[in-house]
Amino acid sequence: MIIRIRENHTLALEDEDNFKGFCIRAQDSNTDLGALDGITKRVEEGNYWLDALAVIALSSKSTEKTWLDNFWTMLASAEPYGYADLKAQLVRAHIEYDIPQK
Repeated sequence: MIIRIRENHTLALEDEDNFKGFCIRAQDSNTDLGALDGITKRVEEGNYWLDALAVIALSSKSTEKTWLDNFWTMLASAEPYGYADLKAQLVRAHIEYDIPQK
């Protein structure tokens, strides 16, 4: 699952049926990350804590029970490793770039 920061400063959820991985993707290190402000609750050590409900809202399957169950199961599986906080409804993600940083 990928949160894509688009050139027009909007967000999209890509690969939304991949419940094995989660990250934020941007074109390169010059990409304006301001689009994340609306869904980011806090930033720690270069990782973004995203509002899980806002991530769900980005999905074209946000009303499908099976997809929602899989999403919350993914977060529950990630929580023991520090990548989710179910009580606060947050998911942690790092940024990856399409064009590697120099």
